[in-house]
Amino acid sequence: MSSRSAAPVRGALVGGVVLATALFVAGCSSSDDGSSAASSAAESAETTAAAATSTIAGQDGADEGGSTSVDVPVGACVNLSGTIMNAEVVEAPCGSMESNYRVASKVEQNQNCPGDADQVYYETLNGVEMGALCLDTDWVVGGCMSVPMMQPATRVDCADPAATSVERVTAILENTSSAQECATSGYEYTERNFVVCTESV
Repeated sequence: MSSRSAAPVRGALVGGVVLATALFVAGCSSSDDGSSAASSAAESAETTAAAATSTIAGQDGADEGGSTSVDVPVGACVNLSGTIMNAEVVEAPCGSMESNYRVASKVEQNQNCPGDADQVYYETLNGVEMGALCLDTDWVVGGCMSVPMMQPATRVDCADPAATSVERVTAILENTSSAQECATSGYEYTERNFVVCTESV
């Protein structure tokens, strides 16, 4: 019997005073940070987001084996949805409204994902884990992400009055793991040494 699992791994939004936020993570793993992004108006926001997507040095992980039904390379983006015990992952263009996570690395066992990954998606067959995708939020500077506790992040229009738990990405800082360098707050990826600076919308 096959199973597709997703589970929260990390989520810490850090500001001048430390504020914590749990994040939904696909798979079973443990990590400690969050996500956010920003956008403008529906279609133009999608175009802008796609153009603004950039690779972060800490996200250039390796393909260390394992197998999932979703054949996506490291660096590609996906849409993660569903529940912890019945997760769904489909490939999506990075920076698009459909994309909410980027594949940072692929591993045989979900516990081998970086401890600061936002989500882990893994599949089992007859109770044996077949492979896992280590996922980071698909951050876009200037874009907005709804980051509700214990649920997948979703890209939203920054001006959407119905969106909740919205964070706008103001900058992505490499070679640092301190959100104290952000103007307001940020998500620290301490294991891979980068920070995503955000502001609440």
